[in-house]
Amino acid sequence: FGFSAKDLMNIFVSLPPYLQKVTRRALHAVEIIVADRMEKQARAQSGKLLLGSETVTEEALELEKTFYEQQSFGVVKQHLHPDTGKRAHVYISDMACRMLGLHAEEALARIASRELPLITTEFN
Repeated sequence: FGFSAKDLMNIFVSLPPYLQKVTRRALHAVEIIVADRMEKQARAQSGKLLLGSETVTEEALELEKTFYEQQSFGVVKQHLHPDTGKRAHVYISDMACRMLGLHAEEALARIASRELPLITTEFN
């Protein structure tokens, strides 16, 4: 916008030492604030994204929370990416893990490596 970076730097060099120190601290504080805002914005956006930039609806999160708190039946939910048919994410409830006799991490690892058969009922 009509200024030279070199001329701007010369302005800071010509300042008295005390004013240089204060200006450096102020610029450092501005850098920290900008970096924090960018990090918060990135976290807010990444919290809404899944694999393949798919968004999760609020209703789906509410339903998943309801299933997680349910103790009378187990739930395994798999979401497939519509374009590729590959698995995007898997959800397994605590009750399903207890029915399998596995920790959640182990159950998810076995599902991912295809060592655990898909859990289905005779109605599927």
